[in-house]
Amino acid sequence: MNNRETVDLEAPPATEADPPALREMRGFWTGGRRNPDSIVERIDRVASIAQGRAIGSLGAIPLHVITAGTFLNNPLVPPALRVGLQEQWERLQKRLLALSSRATPALAPRSGHFVQRDDPRIIDAIAAMVARARRTSAGRG
Repeated sequence: MNNRETVDLEAPPATEADPPALREMRGFWTGGRRNPDSIVERIDRVASIAQGRAIGSLGAIPLHVITAGTFLNNPLVPPALRVGLQEQWERLQKRLLALSSRATPALAPRSGHFVQRDDPRIIDAIAAMVARARRTSAGRG
């Protein structure tokens, strides 16, 4: 199994200089997360990601894609690798945006993984998207 079965990020190879926390994180992303028993929610990530990749279009379903500065702000990622990993992450987010004709992006560059905690202003964009979807479904434009 390779890392592409669970995520489309190409992590740089491990080095002897990697801090323990980075080695642990790399182990989870390249191995541990494949086992549903290693995840509290018991998600089969390999099957789930395969199902997601099989989706060619979401049609006109409202979709709001939040792109965080996940790698830029992660102290476990060596500074020399942050920009390249962030660029890969942003390409993945653009692929997600392309799935819906009603997709809207939001950037939270100062945020890490937990955008709602790191940049709570993003919640306003989500609320606006939900309100637009409700108006549209109720025929109010």
